[in-house]
Amino acid sequence: MDDVSKLMRRHTYVTKTSTSFIYGILVSIAVNFFWTPGHIYSSGITGLAQLLNTISSRTFPMTISTGLGLFLLNVPLFLLAWRGIGREFTIFTIITVFLSSFMIQLLKPIPLTHDPIICAIFGGAVNGFGTGTALKNGISTGGLDILGLVIRERTGRSIGSVNIAFNA
Repeated sequence: MDDVSKLMRRHTYVTKTSTSFIYGILVSIAVNFFWTPGHIYSSGITGLAQLLNTISSRTFPMTISTGLGLFLLNVPLFLLAWRGIGREFTIFTIITVFLSSFMIQLLKPIPLTHDPIICAIFGGAVNGFGTGTALKNGISTGGLDILGLVIRERTGRSIGSVNIAFNA
């Protein structure tokens, strides 16, 4: 491999890792500043992790935090991605989900408002910007991205229909 190819590959890795970090910050802002204070649940695996947090805090002596739940729920999907999509994709997905989970744990909820409509709009906008930035830079945010890609590859179904079916 020549020097230019090595430099371009390194640049790609730095860009993807930086984008993973930015996404982690943005999703933690959405969760901790808007959705949690507004009692709003996200869609997908993040919403399932929030639901797991709520249920565990009400019924079990130990609470499963949203960040930990997010990471644990993605572990089987990492294995699916490794086998069905590829190594590099999976590695960057693991980095992204780890940083997201870590940032959700690190950033403590700050209620800017408790109005559910405002929380839903701003949380969705912040998370959407982060997800869009991640996807634009060729990285997955985990969860339904993985499931959608694998199912699309095997059945030809759209990623959107997989997301809608899961969230329903």
